[in-house]
Amino acid sequence: PVKSLDTSKTTDMSWMFFRATSFNQPVEGLNTSKVTDMSHMFLDATFFNQPVERLNTSRVTDMSWIFSEATSFNQQVKGLDTGNVKNMSYMFKEATSFNQPVEGLKTANVISMKGMFKGATSFTSDLSTWDMSNVKTTS
Repeated sequence: PVKSLDTSKTTDMSWMFFRATSFNQPVEGLNTSKVTDMSHMFLDATFFNQPVERLNTSRVTDMSWIFSEATSFNQQVKGLDTGNVKNMSYMFKEATSFNQPVEGLKTANVISMKGMFKGATSFTSDLSTWDMSNVKTTS
């Protein structure tokens, strides 16, 4: 099981489950308290659909591509601590099942949201409460 991995000193989980096309195991037991980079973490993990809200993301600065092409993913994310995230580019790109509320995500420090929901065909959540005052790149 993933929760038995000792990740207490890990700072970079980018690409961790990249193209793990049949991966669908709980990840909330991972110690992510020191992680700063979660980019591409579940990219193309097509069957992944597990809760992620209990992951400690308080130090994460890069969540780009994290759920991109995770076509089965449709879990709550509004409780993730995104207060230090600067890059949310392609975060949910082609996550075709994703349609969860995102109003709780902190976006005040985000600089890039390029293609964040590109091809996320089920997504209909309200973004009107987001602070996008520092965002330089969107599309």
